[in-house]
Amino acid sequence: MAPRVLSFNEINLDFFLHNDNVYHFSRKNLLPAYKFLGKETPAVKRLIDEFSHRLFTVCSALLEYPTVQYQGSSPLCKAIAAKLNEVLSAFYQQQAQVKVRKPNGTILLLDRTFDLLSPAIHDYSYQSMVHEFFPVGDEGEITLGSKLAFLNDQDDLWVRFRNKHIAAVHATLN
Repeated sequence: MAPRVLSFNEINLDFFLHNDNVYHFSRKNLLPAYKFLGKETPAVKRLIDEFSHRLFTVCSALLEYPTVQYQGSSPLCKAIAAKLNEVLSAFYQQQAQVKVRKPNGTILLLDRTFDLLSPAIHDYSYQSMVHEFFPVGDEGEITLGSKLAFLNDQDDLWVRFRNKHIAAVHATLN
């Protein structure tokens, strides 16, 4: 098989693409880790390394070499920003042939102590309403009565309406 391979590219993806403009790290149950913040423990170091690496994979996949800004009062944001800058600069120095996007983007790192209101704000898009009122499986499967449906890119209505405000979807469908 190897003699037939003309080219090979390795893509380092340590994130999940939720849809075409939203990604997440699929990292749950981080609340217990917060009790160790501000202390130099192996768990905190692993958390900083993990998140800086995951942010790096997003940047490298998008060919971005962003400016990294962070909340100055947060030791966690400061540590992640420093590690991310270190990893990005090492990568782009090693891979000088990689053309980054211009103009450069900005990554802004904040912790929840800075913005306590955001978790309480509710999004009123079609997608968020479906996830609010129906149990949606990991693969986008949803059961309505006896019917099984899949909310994915093969569903034209889902692709068309998932990021639209629920009122616009209602007006269009009625």
